[in-house]
Amino acid sequence: SQAQFSRRCRGGLDGYFWARFSQPCRLVWAENEALANALAADRANAARLFARRAARLGSDTLTAEQFWVRALKATYGSELRPEPPGAAAKLVAHDLNFWNALSRHVFEHIPFVSESQPESQPENRSDSRQYNIRLSTPQRVTGKLDWSARKVWSKCLNVMRLLKAAGTFANGLDYLVWKVERHSGVRVEPTERMRRHPRIAAWGLVVRLWREGAFR
Repeated sequence: SQAQFSRRCRGGLDGYFWARFSQPCRLVWAENEALANALAADRANAARLFARRAARLGSDTLTAEQFWVRALKATYGSELRPEPPGAAAKLVAHDLNFWNALSRHVFEHIPFVSESQPESQPENRSDSRQYNIRLSTPQRVTGKLDWSARKVWSKCLNVMRLLKAAGTFANGLDYLVWKVERHSGVRVEPTERMRRHPRIAAWGLVVRLWREGAFR
């Protein structure tokens, strides 16, 4: 529901919503302008939350591009599906103007992130902006714990989503295998017996995929 979507963009340990909807996307259709505005507000909340949590990955001085590549790599590391090397950098580079503009809006809401402009670059070059992240010791500790817990919880949710899909949709096991192979290159062929009893067999299939290295 819209209320659930709004809530998940404002919080939640896993980044399934707030990390996903911080990225470039388009609203194809809305019933009315009020709904479109509400969804835009949800995306703004998601971006601010993603930036705050990503900033706690560690103190550093980064460009907007470097910040968001680091942030996306961290979310990829919280998922079961492995992403190929360079996936985060490729995503950010595809629409760098978006990430630069987003950074200017969200970082002003984070007290431990400040902007610095390299002296060797013109003031009007937005891509030359650098951001100083300075975390206190408690912030570093809680940030590390937060991302460690996120990895465990997000991977558990991914397993549950795969198992649900396997038992809900027609040819669910084949969909599970296809989705894992698409991201990891690892394929384990389900047996006909597994296909007849997908809810039970899905557990065994996930274990086999894990052993084959599909979930790095």
